[in-house]
Amino acid sequence: GRAIHKAIADYLNTGAVYTGDPVVLHGFLKAKEWLEDPKNNISILKAEDETKDTIHFSQQYEYCCKPDLLLRFGDYPAILDWKTNKDFYLEMIAQLAANAQAVRESKPEWDPWSGYIVRLPKDGVSDIEVMKLKPGDLTKGLNIFLIHFLIHYTTWILKLLILLSLFMME
Repeated sequence: GRAIHKAIADYLNTGAVYTGDPVVLHGFLKAKEWLEDPKNNISILKAEDETKDTIHFSQQYEYCCKPDLLLRFGDYPAILDWKTNKDFYLEMIAQLAANAQAVRESKPEWDPWSGYIVRLPKDGVSDIEVMKLKPGDLTKGLNIFLIHFLIHYTTWILKLLILLSLFMME
């Protein structure tokens, strides 16, 4: 999965066309075809790269992220996450929504109006699958992310308290 991500990011950042492994090449070409399809009217704002200027920080919720792609569909800013999983999962929506929130806070001019989760083929023959998220979907996804975040850290604090109480009993 990471090889396809890198091939797409390299192409978007430098124009380098991937020519290696046939399975990765297939996923790369499918993504390239979708991005360049005139009916999608896509323009790239920022593709992930190795610099820190692709890291976005949410001061409100205190986390950072590195979105795969910030783009425009026509006049509307959007955020995109490449996936190579076999299906779409709720966690993907939560992650994309959290990324959108961090971008909204750190680059208000790029405030993602919508989101896209694009499943890339890893079998060398399938097509891509696109899930479009509207603004309301991003809001719901952020709520899911925040609930998961709260549960994770509450569990961590409870474990710490249990360890401390065991230590105090000795």
